[in-house]
Amino acid sequence: MSKDPPNKPTSWRKLHKVLSWSAASPEKLHNLVSAVCGSGNAVMFGSTMDGSALILSVYSGDERVKEYVTEPGDIPPLFEWIVENYS
Repeated sequence: MSKDPPNKPTSWRKLHKVLSWSAASPEKLHNLVSAVCGSGNAVMFGSTMDGSALILSVYSGDERVKEYVTEPGDIPPLFEWIVENYS
């Protein structure tokens, strides 16, 4: 059996579903960062290696909350929840 070529995707999702934080409203992104960081907490944005999910982490003292987003429509309610709980 031969191995797959190194650039061959291993799943359909990796081929077609790449998310980006650019799907977030710049105004809501600004409000989230201002509210969270203004309260002495920290926020970090990232994505999974295959790009199929976005990661938003909030650091508050010794606590870290790590949330995954797999649909662009989930960004606004996640931002609202983070602001309500960490500002």
